[in-house]
Amino acid sequence: MRVASTLCVVIGSWAFATIAAAQPAAKPVNVGKVPMLSVPCVPSGDIELLVSGDGPALCWAGGCMSPDLSSLAATMVPKPAPTPAWIGAQAELRTQGAGLAACKDTTCKPLGPKLTKAIAEARAGAVDGPVAIGVSGDLKAVAIGMGAWSVAKDKPIAFKAPKSYKGSIDKPFLGGVSVAGNLLVTQWSNCAGPCTVAQVTDSSGKNLGAELSGGGPIVQVDADHFAVVSEYGDIHVLSFKGKHIGDHETGGDPSGALAVARLAEGELALMHDDPGVGMRIERYYAGGTTPRLSSARTLPFCTP
Repeated sequence: MRVASTLCVVIGSWAFATIAAAQPAAKPVNVGKVPMLSVPCVPSGDIELLVSGDGPALCWAGGCMSPDLSSLAATMVPKPAPTPAWIGAQAELRTQGAGLAACKDTTCKPLGPKLTKAIAEARAGAVDGPVAIGVSGDLKAVAIGMGAWSVAKDKPIAFKAPKSYKGSIDKPFLGGVSVAGNLLVTQWSNCAGPCTVAQVTDSSGKNLGAELSGGGPIVQVDADHFAVVSEYGDIHVLSFKGKHIGDHETGGDPSGALAVARLAEGELALMHDDPGVGMRIERYYAGGTTPRLSSARTLPFCTP
């Protein structure tokens, strides 16, 4: 009985295998092909945002293209000249006799010996290109890299941190000062980043209005307004009198590329990384009003 049982199992298994082998193989289901479309893409490497005609242009080592933000088209263009961040003649440093002076048009104010020495030391110690130096339009302040000086007092301006840092365990530090007409824009942080806070001041260092998210570029929008851009690509529009006009939260990637350029008067182009997708180009109207997105497009990276 034991042998017969074993034989039955063997024969039964062989019969099942024979029947299974005799069944026709299942045909693969035709699910079709993924639809594909050839579109312009952004090469790897450093990308520069410039202005071609009245629209944005993206430039890299191999050329420049101007993308149409309302379609899938793009056109290769000659590399445009950089668009200045500010419109018209700006206050500047000039050599005057044996010293330096803060000048605008034909008006000049000579700098004191301490400020002159500080500028010379900053220029001598510059490692990554020329040190950033700006002069306020009223000729009362000179911004040098991380700080600013009073022309009349010939000493550094003692800025105050934004109110939000009050009571903070981590002490804020001043990370930079930029000139915007007669105003100054200070950049503060109290972490490894990104957590930059911008504060607009007058040329004496007095805080004006509420703090803003900071860390990005500053650019003039039109004759009466400028924009402070955060490291996330948020846009804050202010008047040259220090009045806060409005904001637009973009929510970009602070670890990626970020640039802004003025197009037609009152319009800005913003370029920032769209994480995991590509490079996003946005066009805003920001002349004297809360910034309004008018068109946008994300160009995929050529190399995923």
